[in-house]
Amino acid sequence: MNPTKPDIADDHQPLLVLDLDETLIHSSTTQYENVGETFRVFNFHVHRRPGLEDFLQTVFAHFKVAVWTSADYEYARQIVKQVFPPEHSLEYLWAREDCAWRYVPELDKYEYLKDFKELKERGWNLDRTIAVDDSPEKHVDQSDNLILIPAWVGETDDDDLPLLADYLVDEVLPRIKAGQSITSFEKQHWKSSIKKDH
Repeated sequence: MNPTKPDIADDHQPLLVLDLDETLIHSSTTQYENVGETFRVFNFHVHRRPGLEDFLQTVFAHFKVAVWTSADYEYARQIVKQVFPPEHSLEYLWAREDCAWRYVPELDKYEYLKDFKELKERGWNLDRTIAVDDSPEKHVDQSDNLILIPAWVGETDDDDLPLLADYLVDEVLPRIKAGQSITSFEKQHWKSSIKKDH
């Protein structure tokens, strides 16, 4: 599923690029107890992060939504098929094959990078493109587009997705609609800023 040039008539909706593993779901070779609904993909038990269904319904109402993961494409396709609401369509699904395998001097290691220049070349406005990911190392070239969410590995009391939905709709979306670039404001402490209002 390749990202084509966006429809200019729909440019009022920013693009939200979601990661999968440890952001929306957690996969394990064993099934956790009391973590909620799970399903199988290949040899993995896939656990949905608490609040996932409501989070997806919220973001699809306000954003164009895409998925970019550094996992294998067929694995990602199966996850998307199970997790994402069938009444909504993703702008694209990209996987490891679409990442750049590159040495990162700051990390002193090779890493699969999600290079948003690929999106810019296809007509997406990076000032209106937001990444949600638990791995900052995947976004070293466009860290200002990133909203970093803590990695989820099965905690039952996790409330990050409901908080993130509120932050995106109440704080990020109004700024972008007002003409601000997503890269122009601080997002590192988004959880503390949104919790003040709860």
